[in-house]
Amino acid sequence: MIGGDIFVNDMICEQNEKKKSTLYCNIKGDNKLSLEMGFFIVLNCAVSTGPFYIGATLQCGVIIALLVVAFVMTLTIMSYQLLQRTWIFEDNFSYQEIWNKCFKNKYTWVPCTLIICAYTSITMAGNAELLYDFRIAFKKQITSIPKSLNIDFFIDVIIPLVFQVPFALIEEISGFAKLSMVGKIALIVGVSCIAYEFIVYTSIYGFDPDGKISYWNPNIFYIFECFLSINAVFFVHPILNYVFSNLENPTENRCMKIIWGYSTATGLLMLIAGYCAYFMYLDTMTLVDVIYYLPANKLHSTIARFGSLISNTALMNLYIWLNSREVCKILYLKSDKSRVCRIISAITLILFNIASGVMSEIFIFFFKIFANATFIILAYGIPPIFYLKLYGKSNLKWFRSSIFLIAITIILVVAYLAYKIKYSGQSLFW
Repeated sequence: MIGGDIFVNDMICEQNEKKKSTLYCNIKGDNKLSLEMGFFIVLNCAVSTGPFYIGATLQCGVIIALLVVAFVMTLTIMSYQLLQRTWIFEDNFSYQEIWNKCFKNKYTWVPCTLIICAYTSITMAGNAELLYDFRIAFKKQITSIPKSLNIDFFIDVIIPLVFQVPFALIEEISGFAKLSMVGKIALIVGVSCIAYEFIVYTSIYGFDPDGKISYWNPNIFYIFECFLSINAVFFVHPILNYVFSNLENPTENRCMKIIWGYSTATGLLMLIAGYCAYFMYLDTMTLVDVIYYLPANKLHSTIARFGSLISNTALMNLYIWLNSREVCKILYLKSDKSRVCRIISAITLILFNIASGVMSEIFIFFFKIFANATFIILAYGIPPIFYLKLYGKSNLKWFRSSIFLIAITIILVVAYLAYKIKYSGQSLFW
């Protein structure tokens, strides 16, 4: 397929103006995803508890936050369009497979390692948050257990292993369909509870009673904090290969519907929860989940807390599944089919997440800097590099788009590193 005989653009992009050409050769069997279930899985990969934390970053201004979401969403869709044009029918489309085609099987571990680092930075934080939420949700039951039973070890180690390792055995991503749907419905319910509290708040105190809401505050610190928290939730490229190869009738049009759907839903969830939190608690908002600012004795607070817990559980299991497969691709060069490898990889990743709670702060600091730079490179840098490597200037529109995204990637990475040097130790999230 490489060498000029058949271009992917000729095959799936230019021959059918109505975008009904098939992007994928479906897997065999009955385990296929409907468009709706494919949407829920991608949305599950995108957003978990991020909407409950973003409120503190909106001090950059209400309008600037909206522009940041629009900026990230635009770059994400451009990046996806370029990535899609490197796909070849009846072949795999993961970062590793495309990398192998572009660079002739050299350094095949690079894309897998970058994906593992990026998503591990999320599972590290997600695991700590999950265990904290679990302790809060079942506080009465936990305090009644005798200390001699070492309940902390059971919660910190046994529960993650029991509830996450089995999901690494799922063969196809369609096995996550129902879990993803339940997780995201729980998230929507949780965000609705935040919105309800905002309505109650404004009915009592009015909107912006002290006139402190900022609509435009071009403070580089808050702008970058807002960008980083939003950028991470929009990055779903590594999961698309698994979703679309399981999708019923995976045409370009149907795949694009999922991309537009998840990106729109992600932006709305982040902004609705973020705005409500910021408008209510702008004087006190910090790293703490906004749910814990809600009145503790109210039913909607409890519902929101369990919604966050369920949503986080759904995302953590999906990320462990994805990362365990990426580890296997490194160890077995291309294959992620070994169940033993996936189990060992999943256990290792889970134990790493657990151990991160006692790791050196310096290590965690630099690891998260690397992971955030990796998110930017994977999302906006690598897809245009793939396109340029395969097609060069054959299509001027996409050639220019590739150059633009690479330039944006360089600017964002350099700006991010400069930001971390200047504001070291002040970050709200990262």
